[in-house]
Amino acid sequence: MGVYVGFGPGRGPPPGPDWRNGEHGHARHSIKGSTMATICIADDDITSRHTLRAIVTGEGHEVVEASDGAEALRAVNESRVDLLLTDIFMPGIEGLEVIRILRESHPGLPVIAFTTGSTFTAYETLNWARSYGVSGALTKPFSREDILGEVRKILPRA
Repeated sequence: MGVYVGFGPGRGPPPGPDWRNGEHGHARHSIKGSTMATICIADDDITSRHTLRAIVTGEGHEVVEASDGAEALRAVNESRVDLLLTDIFMPGIEGLEVIRILRESHPGLPVIAFTTGSTFTAYETLNWARSYGVSGALTKPFSREDILGEVRKILPRA
């Protein structure tokens, strides 16, 4: 277990607004002319995490991975995360609880929630996520275009 951080010590984003004090500004930095953001992907399914990683890194973003809600919270607190992509149903601290906690501790952090399940279950669950103020909500399975469409609404490319 543990959080994978896509950049090493001393190579993280430059200093920017202090999002921990509610002044969340995207801590993006430029590499080879593209705008970069750090996205935390929280999902207990390793295949889903790797698929999402491939999609967002293909757009030039850095990724921090978390396999459960506790790791997601730790990643957000320890890294300069610009966006959280989180599954709703995970062991331990579930995605809805992560979103609720982050609304209090990091109110400006954008979140895209996703889940799988029957149409009714997914619909009800994502409605709860929307009530916590998520920026986007998707049902698995989703396409590359679905993910990038939601990410680009929040992190438009320069």
